[in-house]
This record gives sequence, structure tokens and C-alpha cells, in this order.
Amino acid sequence: MTLNNGAPTSQGPAAGTARKPGYAGTLAAACGAVFVAQVANALPASLNGLLQQDLNTHGSQLTWITAAFMIAVVCFEFTFGVLGDLFGRRRLVVAGTALIVAGSTVAALAPDVQVLWVGAALNGLGAGAMFPGSLTAISAVTRTVRERAHAVALWSGFLSAGAAVSPCSAACSPRSARGAVRSGYSSHSPWPAWC
Repeated sequence: MTLNNGAPTSQGPAAGTARKPGYAGTLAAACGAVFVAQVANALPASLNGLLQQDLNTHGSQLTWITAAFMIAVVCFEFTFGVLGDLFGRRRLVVAGTALIVAGSTVAALAPDVQVLWVGAALNGLGAGAMFPGSLTAISAVTRTVRERAHAVALWSGFLSAGAAVSPCSAACSPRSARGAVRSGYSSHSPWPAWC
């Protein structure tokens, strides 16, 4: 096709053309990242009874575990979005993953509730990096509005799945297994029957 001045023009991508290279990998990584971030968000609420029992905490201290996570997410999510634009979304998601690993390690080894708050805050920083980083990565690799809508719907599904899986993973944790054995769920196995 030529314009009136004779210069050739290129056609846009036709319907049904191949997706951008890296689409499937980016979509899988983004969905995995938002899943992990949401599990880190929802898991402490599932463990409240165990935390109260093991660390001798009371209600307001348990509330601050979730608050430490959410304050970090809310305060830094937009900042991390800008940092993702400046330094790259992939680096942002990797940094968020490292923060969640560090925060989960601190939380798992916490001898008291104050250290657990620090672990929750680190998890919140990691999730605050992973939420916008993974979502903008999806937007960057989609070509059409329809493709973007499908990718965001899948991303949202993994976000919801992370919240749904957290109570199940809390039930299968070693601490809850000890409690289940003491409660008589299983006399031969350290794991509850539903795990």
C-alpha cells in the first residue's frame, strides 16, 4: 500500500497474528508473582490462632501483623510502580520476590511478635513491588485490548487463588500439624487428614 506521495506504509498487526515473544512466560511469571504476593498477604490471618498460642499475643498485636503488611503495600506501591518504569518491571518483580523471601524467613523464625511485625512489613514491601510490577508486565506484552483483558482476568484469578489457598497452606503447616496431632486428628501421621 502506498500513500498519495508514493511512500510505502506498513499495515498494523492483523487479527490472529502471533503474540509478542515472551508473552506466555511473562504471563506465567506475572500470575505466579501475584499469587505469591497474595499468599503472603492472607497467610498471617490464617495463622492467628497459632500465633496467639505460640507467641502469647493478644488481639491488637495480631492486628498489627496485618497492618504492618498493608501499611508497607499502601505507602510504597505507587513508588514501586515508578521504580519499575525507571529500572524495569522484571527487576522490580525479582526485588519484590527477594523481599518476600526475606520477610517470610524473618516471620518464620520470629521469637516474638515484634520481630513478626518486621517480617510482615518486609513481606508488604515485597508485595508492594510485585503487584504493580506484574500487572504492568502483562500490559507491556499484550497487543490488543481483548488480549489485555484476558491476561488481566487471568492475573486477577491468580490473585484470588492466592487468598483462597492461604487457609489450606496454613492448615498444612508444621505448627498446625503439631496442634492437630495433640487434638487427635491423627495418631500415626504428623499431618492433618485433609493435607
